[in-house]
Amino acid sequence: MSTPLSYFQSASWCAAWLNHPDLRIDTSASNPFRETTKHDDAWKKRTFLYRASQDPQGIKSEGYIVMQIGAGVSGKDGVAHGGFLATLMDELTGGLVAALGLDRGLGIRTASLNTTYHKLLLAQGFIMARAEIVKVERRKVFVKAEIRDAAGNICTTSEALFIMNRSSLS
Repeated sequence: MSTPLSYFQSASWCAAWLNHPDLRIDTSASNPFRETTKHDDAWKKRTFLYRASQDPQGIKSEGYIVMQIGAGVSGKDGVAHGGFLATLMDELTGGLVAALGLDRGLGIRTASLNTTYHKLLLAQGFIMARAEIVKVERRKVFVKAEIRDAAGNICTTSEALFIMNRSSLS
């Protein structure tokens, strides 16, 4: 049985991203979905990976979540619920900011998450979410993201803005 990671590493449309030699698996990433969905068939396997760019601010750094989803994330008619997809986008984009240390150890907050649904995503099978740091301005971090189905079709896109917490000394 393949895992979401092995499936997407062998898929031609995303193999270059997921087979990059600088890609790291982050086992410390939070995992809110099991608690949020409380359903054994919501998602089966999930992996968070990221790659830091050479840019000192993290611009062009990438993060990925590859996972297998099931009927437990269905909103209606076997289609993934939009709230689940938005939560996945928030988890991915915020997880990337944290994994790169762009929060300077102070933590971050989601200031905005604008999500657009392009194509219905069936609540069954493998999906891949990809995020990229777009810009960093003082305490603001701008991130864009997308969710693709197993065939590589873009189903959902997001633009997120995170605000770094202030230090208690500021």
